[in-house]
Amino acid sequence: MSCDIKIISKYLHDATFINVIQTKSKIEISIESVQLKSDWNKDNIELSNIKTIRGKLHVEEIKKIVINGKQVQILKKEYDSGEILDFEVLQNGFFMLVEWINYPPKIVNRTTDSIIIEASKIYWENIPDLEVSF
Repeated sequence: MSCDIKIISKYLHDATFINVIQTKSKIEISIESVQLKSDWNKDNIELSNIKTIRGKLHVEEIKKIVINGKQVQILKKEYDSGEILDFEVLQNGFFMLVEWINYPPKIVNRTTDSIIIEASKIYWENIPDLEVSF
């Protein structure tokens, strides 16, 4: 089931950035929300078995990817974990503030990236049974 990005954006604050797959003109970002109480799910989105929203943010016909003010060609997940601290819908895209973290045996490291993506088509695919591994 696909969902308008404006609806799902309400649930992507404090979410986990699970994975990203990018081809030339498309990006798929796998995301899982925090656990929701029943009354928080005002849009009746189907939840996973642990009461989270799981799915993929699809970005098609990419116009621009900007990370920390610098335009890049590829969005990568280079850390063990990513937490979405802020998510906002823009006129032609979206903004995410992501805190990245590495854990032992790697050197423990934290950094935060401001990510803006502009594209012609952005939508959410709700996948309650999306496999999540860390």
